[in-house]
Amino acid sequence: MLPEEVAVAAVRCNTYPTITARMPCCSEKGRLLRDYQTAVSSYSRAVTDLHQRRGVTGKDGYGALYLIAQNARSTAEFAKSDFEGHVSNHCCASC
Repeated sequence: MLPEEVAVAAVRCNTYPTITARMPCCSEKGRLLRDYQTAVSSYSRAVTDLHQRRGVTGKDGYGALYLIAQNARSTAEFAKSDFEGHVSNHCCASC
């Protein structure tokens, strides 16, 4: 599995491991991977917060938390797309 697939699988499985990656040979690839890791981590925290506050907060509070989680998910998806697009266009997948 590629690091970004591990991150997405972790969110889906609620395991949230620390993602480590070897130093990439392409600095842009490394930056995009760090951005993706940060976005997945933020999404994970938002979903955890949403789950923990379910039934405790009012409807408006839950709605706000839900929007935060959805925005975090979208950010993670865009970061993944940016990373994958760079790897595909720059052909730096093997390093």
